[in-house]
Amino acid sequence: MIRTRTLPQVIASMAALLMLTASAAVSAAPASAEAASSGPIVPCLQNAGDPSPDGCPEPPERECRDGVDNDSDGRTDHPDDPGCTSPWDNSESPDPPTAYVVDFDGDRLTDRAVYRRSLDGATWHVKGTTGSDTTVRYGAPDDIPVAGDYDGDGLINRAVFRPSDGTWWILLADLKTTRDVVTFGQRGDIPVPGDYDGDKQTDIAVWRPSNGTWYVQRSSDRATVEQAWGQDGDKPVLGDYDGDKKNDYAVWRPSEGKWHIIKSSSGEEIHYAFGAATDKPVPGDYDGDMDTDLAVWRPSEGRWYVSTDYNGGFTSEAWGASGDYLVPAYYDGDPKTDYAVWRPATGNWHVLMSATNTQDHQPFGRGDLNDIPVFFSGFTGGVVDIRARVPRQ
Repeated sequence: MIRTRTLPQVIASMAALLMLTASAAVSAAPASAEAASSGPIVPCLQNAGDPSPDGCPEPPERECRDGVDNDSDGRTDHPDDPGCTSPWDNSESPDPPTAYVVDFDGDRLTDRAVYRRSLDGATWHVKGTTGSDTTVRYGAPDDIPVAGDYDGDGLINRAVFRPSDGTWWILLADLKTTRDVVTFGQRGDIPVPGDYDGDKQTDIAVWRPSNGTWYVQRSSDRATVEQAWGQDGDKPVLGDYDGDKKNDYAVWRPSEGKWHIIKSSSGEEIHYAFGAATDKPVPGDYDGDMDTDLAVWRPSEGRWYVSTDYNGGFTSEAWGASGDYLVPAYYDGDPKTDYAVWRPATGNWHVLMSATNTQDHQPFGRGDLNDIPVFFSGFTGGVVDIRARVPRQ
């Protein structure tokens, strides 16, 4: 028998079916979707430092919220520890080795930058890794660029040493204010700024070839420290060779191809032969163990030689050509110094990325204008040859 139904009965039956279907869907849904059904879906991964959104669980106990200095950098948890990107981070990775990071924009990667001298002054040109370029006039024709983090804000300051009167001029991050001008050094001194007292600020320092003495004005207490180490003809090779996050007094003696180092942690002296008289020293942390490795670049071969210990072993890598400026630094985000050169003939930066073993080639700067590549930030020895290699216009 065929049963007939009125239109109101049909509508009522359809409504009941829809309610039953919806009820079954809700009961089968996962708890997180059920909780979100009462309002708009809110992502549980938020920007660094934001509180946990409503409806999201508290982050688990992780290294970046456990109150422990896991990476031994003197800083604890997010946001105080740069090794923690957020409270959810489970790595608390060691800070990038500031020895090899020339970071003007705060992204913890080395920026390609050049210092251009002219008859009426000097200009800093910085190509940020985020794509933004800045140009700032700062310095006199005879000044030597001495970039470093002199105020401890994590950013590299544009700064110059003026040999004519031994003054240091440091531009703060606002790019308008000069910090108090400091007289420290004399004509003939080689500027060797670095963190000698371990307070994460670059200290003003010079090495005097005439008497082989280092003079350091510590940023922590403004006291002056003197250390006789080296002789005329040596090249300062700044670095943290013992991994205690302080600059060590160190020179490379081309005449004997030997490195002479005083470890700041113990006062132990190291005398180690590595390199030939015509090599150029390029110390850096090439194996990522947070201390400086001995390294030289051989112009006749365009090859880097790196010793990561004092046992006679070494590695080598062909990268660069005669006439290149050597700009080893931290470009790719892993804790290793990358092999890198700047070629005046083309204005190109050529970087061998250690993280991916890929090549990066970027134009920035002009050799015909006598640009100086800026990569010295307190540890590397790149400033040593500036006076000999860069003619005045």
